[in-house]
Amino acid sequence: MTTPNPLDIPELLDRVLWNLHHSTKDLSSCALVARVWVYPAQVYLFRTLRFYQGISAKTLIITLLAPRNAHLLPHIQHLLIDYHRDDTAGNDALQNMLPLLGRAVQPCPNLTRLTFQYSGDRLARVAITGLRDLLFVKSLQTVTIHCRAFSSEEDFWKVWGNCSPNIRHLNLMCAWYERPGTRPNDQKQPKTIPLASFCLPRTAQTHLAKAMLEALPFALNNLTTLSVSSANHSAVLWEALRPRNNIQRLHFRVEPYIASHATPFELSAFPKLIFVDFAFPLHQTHINILANLVATIPPTNQLQTMQLEQYSTPEDRYNGRINPSTLDSTIAAIPGAFEVWLKMTPGMATIWRHGFSHTSKSKLVRNAAIECECYGCRPLTTLLYN
Repeated sequence: MTTPNPLDIPELLDRVLWNLHHSTKDLSSCALVARVWVYPAQVYLFRTLRFYQGISAKTLIITLLAPRNAHLLPHIQHLLIDYHRDDTAGNDALQNMLPLLGRAVQPCPNLTRLTFQYSGDRLARVAITGLRDLLFVKSLQTVTIHCRAFSSEEDFWKVWGNCSPNIRHLNLMCAWYERPGTRPNDQKQPKTIPLASFCLPRTAQTHLAKAMLEALPFALNNLTTLSVSSANHSAVLWEALRPRNNIQRLHFRVEPYIASHATPFELSAFPKLIFVDFAFPLHQTHINILANLVATIPPTNQLQTMQLEQYSTPEDRYNGRINPSTLDSTIAAIPGAFEVWLKMTPGMATIWRHGFSHTSKSKLVRNAAIECECYGCRPLTTLLYN
């Protein structure tokens, strides 16, 4: 019986490539080790196709469409467009690239994720056409759009007018420049695509949230994951999400400023919630707000995990010392044997673990860390616990 070469064992090979997946140079070297390493290395090399300022997008697209590279197209799973130049050159590059790219990725059968990040002023009509073509890719399941603004509400409608019916996850961080009479018609977009997870722009005002929900062709009845914040939790969004019985995962962000238009948020409205993530700045006022929100968790909850995620703001140095005792007592008083994860820097997590004297007696408190934050993994981060 011949003993297999350890380098040919698929599980070991996959682990080796995973540990090197953030380095294009190392993956290229792995593809030359042996014939059986070529295909697995290519899966990692080409799973994310990234376009950003500073590269020749046209040359890359032509290379992608060359017949000799047709075998690489099935490897592409994530298309990342990352432009952060707010000048004429950056805008022109994006306008020239998007229409070509929209047609180039149509043959990619496994392209399931699209991330579009643009920090320029506003999207031109040519760029709108290209973005619409990208959203038309039938295999798309996850879409993230972060941009400052569309030129008008009409452009926003055009982008979503013929998008993939398989989109299930939408992360939307954008707006449009408001001009009277720019909506194409007075009718709402037909709600034919059921979403599983949804994130609305954090700064969406009530009237903007309403118009945006009307322009999107997605039905929110079967949402299982929802991301909201203390700024965009408006009455319009709250009414649009009725019923909320299916939501199992909730991400709530406490903004540095208090939104006067937000309606009271109560976790008792989510009877099937099993995971809740609270993101908050390091300020005592916001920790107290979070404690009041946690207090609305009903005694008959199904909660399995509560994650506390602290994010930084420019005002952190002036916020002074914090006291998590109120939040500690509130979490400890909630019935149930759920776990508490601390998604913070190691030093800050240690401070919070010492401050959770009551919670640690009745709950399991753990540190949570992101396994990988590379461009390919960031939307699909997994957690490691210790």
